[in-house]
Amino acid sequence: MATYNVKSKFQIVAELPDVVVLEDLDGKCSVTNDAERVVRHLANVGLKDRHLIYRDTDGVWDELLHDGSGTFKGFRLIGAELLNDALRAVRGAT
Repeated sequence: MATYNVKSKFQIVAELPDVVVLEDLDGKCSVTNDAERVVRHLANVGLKDRHLIYRDTDGVWDELLHDGSGTFKGFRLIGAELLNDALRAVRGAT
């Protein structure tokens, strides 16, 4: 698993065909507060039309919305505590 430091610190937990899964590693800035930089940075790993979900420092899964080319578009609150529940939520939203 690669660890990235943008302003926040996170790691890519999984790269699935339809979802990129991140974990916030509780750096100086959270993934939530650094969402624009995180999405812009991850555009380099080929986000395209994949969902981008992350587990925040409270252990809750939510989604970073993006346009596929590195522009952050907002949040989708999933509120799941389990990864499988978060994956079901984003896959049902497509």
